[in-house]
Amino acid sequence: MKRLLGGMLAASMLLSACNVQSVDEYEKEKARLESEQAATASSTVNETSSAQQEPVEAANKQKSSDDAQERKDKAEIKPDDKEAIDKQVDKEKIIEDTDKVATPAAPAKTEEQQTNDAKPAAEEKTATPKEATAQDEKSTTSAADTTNKQPTSADKTTSEHQKPATTAPVKQPTPDNTAKPKPTTPQKEDKKETVTVSVRVDTLLQQEHFNRLPEALQSTKYVPSNGIILKAGTYTIEKGDSAWTATRKALQKHGIHFEYEGEGESGYGSVYVEGINHIYEKQAGSLSGWMFAVNGKAPGVGASAYDIKDGDKITWHYTTNLGRDIGLADQ
Repeated sequence: MKRLLGGMLAASMLLSACNVQSVDEYEKEKARLESEQAATASSTVNETSSAQQEPVEAANKQKSSDDAQERKDKAEIKPDDKEAIDKQVDKEKIIEDTDKVATPAAPAKTEEQQTNDAKPAAEEKTATPKEATAQDEKSTTSAADTTNKQPTSADKTTSEHQKPATTAPVKQPTPDNTAKPKPTTPQKEDKKETVTVSVRVDTLLQQEHFNRLPEALQSTKYVPSNGIILKAGTYTIEKGDSAWTATRKALQKHGIHFEYEGEGESGYGSVYVEGINHIYEKQAGSLSGWMFAVNGKAPGVGASAYDIKDGDKITWHYTTNLGRDIGLADQ
């Protein structure tokens, strides 16, 4: 616009210059042109201002119109419609917030999982129609089993609210009803019967009798210094045992030598003892030999003919004078 006015002014001046004018006329003409130029510039500025204000005024009018319409709408909204609008606004807000939540990325699969995932795909490609059908049936069955096995929420709720069954307490038997064990009577063991057996050579401790023995027997091995070949000991007997039975048992137990004649050989109707510990009859004189006593007395019969009883004491003596020297001759 300024360029246009400048051009017009220059043109006017040029035309004026072309015409021969006086100085006053020139000044007047210049003032007129400047006045017109100023008026034109002012008009242009006003037009520009009005053009700029028109959109603002239009926007203000539109806003006022919208506000008035909104107030009118709000005034016309019913209570029920207001609740529906509030619910719709809340719903849209929830959806907007949900969309903003970032979905977590799925974890990266390992090499082994990728391989395992690839295997079923390869198997599916190579499976025959029959195998595919079997696999589908198997999958359907597994799914059905899984559905049957999984308890429903209703079942779970029912089982949780069920009260445990209570059982009646078991009555414990009272002491009166309890069977008392009967006392067992210890069985009496049969008492074993025993006797005492001993063998002595006290008479041979006298020097004159000792000197009569064979030189080989003149030793403490055969004639102990205390005169005891077998010290008194207890031995078990059975019913019907004789004095000889008990004597033989004792001698055999201690490994002591003995020799005898049987009942059929002796002529006495009983066993006859010839020697004990290698000392025989008549080795210390013609009247020497072996005799036995029961409880300190001569029984008057042979050893195999005398029945012993529990507690008897059997003693064998070596006599040098038919029992007179041991106190058994007069019995």
